[in-house]
Amino acid sequence: MLFMSSFGYINFGGYLLMSSFFKSGDTGFVFSQLGFPLWLVITLSLAGAVFLFFSMTKLSKYFVEMASVEVINNKGQRATFIASLIRTPLFLGIIVTVKIHESKCQHRTGKTCNPK
Repeated sequence: MLFMSSFGYINFGGYLLMSSFFKSGDTGFVFSQLGFPLWLVITLSLAGAVFLFFSMTKLSKYFVEMASVEVINNKGQRATFIASLIRTPLFLGIIVTVKIHESKCQHRTGKTCNPK
């Protein structure tokens, strides 16, 4: 449940964050169609980044509770634990999500969709 809730927060914040980079994406398209000014889209993107930072900071203590006392007290083991439990899945998820978006966009439009 912890992973699903954290990835839900990441998904929501990511949609806001990416809206200023991809006009063909879900939120970017909606913001574009509603005529949001650029400053508002950038503000919402920054709000998404701030939301992600604070929500993941709050949830990180629950991930750390999965480690043993020895891992928590050893700085090297703790860094490896955090990388394998949080960082690696997060970065891989970001790469996969961007690639899926690019392939869907290319399939819809027949060309590669780049940020504008």
